[in-house]
Amino acid sequence: MAKETIGGEGSPYETRKFNFINDINSAVYTNNSASLVQFDLSSLFTSGQFIDPANMYLVIPMVYTACFTTGAIPVAPTAGVGNEWLITPKNGSYQLVQSVECIVNGESVVQQQSNINFFVNFKVLSQMSPSDLLSWGKTLGIYPDDVQSLLYNGSGSGTASGVVGGNGLSNNMIFPITATGTAGNPNMNQQTAFNAYGLQGQVYNTALQERSKRIAQGGSGLTATTSANGILGGSTQTATTAVMAGYSTSSGANTEFRPYFSIVGNYMTWLDYSIIRLGDICDFFLQAPLLKGMDCLIRLYINTGYVSVGLTTAQARLNLSGANSTFSNTCPFTINQPIASMIPATTTNLVVSANIAKSTLSTSVSGVSLSNSGGQSSMLACRLYYPMIKLQPAKALKYVQENRKKEIVFRNVVANTFAPVSAGGTFNQLVQSAIRRPKGILICPFLSASTNGNNTALASVPFAQYSSPFDTCPGTCSPISLTQLNVNLGGLPVLPYNYSYTFEDYVQEVSLYEKLSPIPDFGLSCGLISQYMWEVGFRYYWVDLSRGSVGDANTARNVTISFLNNSLQPVDIWTFIEYYDVKYVDVETGRLTSA
Repeated sequence: MAKETIGGEGSPYETRKFNFINDINSAVYTNNSASLVQFDLSSLFTSGQFIDPANMYLVIPMVYTACFTTGAIPVAPTAGVGNEWLITPKNGSYQLVQSVECIVNGESVVQQQSNINFFVNFKVLSQMSPSDLLSWGKTLGIYPDDVQSLLYNGSGSGTASGVVGGNGLSNNMIFPITATGTAGNPNMNQQTAFNAYGLQGQVYNTALQERSKRIAQGGSGLTATTSANGILGGSTQTATTAVMAGYSTSSGANTEFRPYFSIVGNYMTWLDYSIIRLGDICDFFLQAPLLKGMDCLIRLYINTGYVSVGLTTAQARLNLSGANSTFSNTCPFTINQPIASMIPATTTNLVVSANIAKSTLSTSVSGVSLSNSGGQSSMLACRLYYPMIKLQPAKALKYVQENRKKEIVFRNVVANTFAPVSAGGTFNQLVQSAIRRPKGILICPFLSASTNGNNTALASVPFAQYSSPFDTCPGTCSPISLTQLNVNLGGLPVLPYNYSYTFEDYVQEVSLYEKLSPIPDFGLSCGLISQYMWEVGFRYYWVDLSRGSVGDANTARNVTISFLNNSLQPVDIWTFIEYYDVKYVDVETGRLTSA
């Protein structure tokens, strides 16, 4: 048992207070494809206190706006049918981050790497424990998707009006859906057994409901009335002002920046405040020590944009053409398979946009300009929160004297993409040259953007898995099988033999990522990806490259991978090599050097 102390005797801190700064965008965001958000930390300097980079976090005010259309005419949504469950953010608020760049003292510490959220997703799901998920999951927008509910609608499926779940790979069943797609029940039940493949039966993705609760059960539906007893809210629930004084209207949710859903005229709006730990997307901040100053510029590209999805009323069928989407990288939300009663009569399209701070899409898409919705967050700028710490004088003096050249060892990532590898085809290629101090390589196979979503009946333009509003990717990866897998580092094979069986890569590599010991220890284990999840929908192939001598680690070596695409579909390959980087910092001045 820890020894009790009086006052602050057991802590080196005199004070610890959080402050925040706004981005330097002046509330101007492009909200079309990747939106640049910048933070200038050069003003964060004080001679008497320290900044704690490891506990910095971002808040991104996201506004998701949707509108049904008939031809080119906006259509008002039907009230009380569960529209609040129509849009769900993908797993992890970090899916908003397309890339990140960090410049300290004019030196690039972290360079932009496209789709860094792919790697962050694997890392976070491997680090979290079930108790972490319970305490932090809702805060960070994390709840791993089910894989039993995955459905692939190939090029010959469906009709000219669309398919249940949407064309391509999908995992957007938020309600139990019947075989025809015409009925369902938003009853919060868990998954039950399969009917026949392709019919879905009662199998659905329960994680969509878990992630939607923060917004769908927010304060928007709480209106002043004496006839109901709602507590959580939502579009079909109400509450007396006596029970929920601060939430008699949506203004109560606005006051404390609580996510909520609202319907105004023809438009539906989901307001969210996405929290992202800076250390999750950039390991430099997680490893950095307490600093008195930090002359740092952070550039983030946020996944924003819009899609226009075709749909039909009778059977709630969905379809998307890549030509009707501005998401070239990750689409940060799913359009969930609706029940038929949610779709107004004669509806032909659903337009959805993801924006920072407010809905700014003024261009007419399928007959609507979503900026007319008036959807706007109460937080009009992105924020970076940081703790300021005042150490006890004696401890502060000792800390500074001992850390005028503090070593920071952190993990960086370099990304590459290769497309496509044909069905049944082999791949043997150099993926990175002259890499030093590698920790490992992550191989992410996705259904090829050249074929995913292609549908002969719909005459659709195909699109990438991760840019699909029907697929939970990159929260999930894919069910793609790679066999005969091996990695060569500096001309020598890393694996003792080519891995060809599903359990080999999972048990010997994937399951050990971010673990304290190479031997599974049930008392200390963590991670949320099981072997079953990995086999069915989380096929992240990880190979450890860190083993070897110090001399080997400091020598620039080439990385080559080889495998057989053991699937019936062509695949695109993304690789992320994680490597160790070293910098030195003066904690008194915040000055950073490479040696």
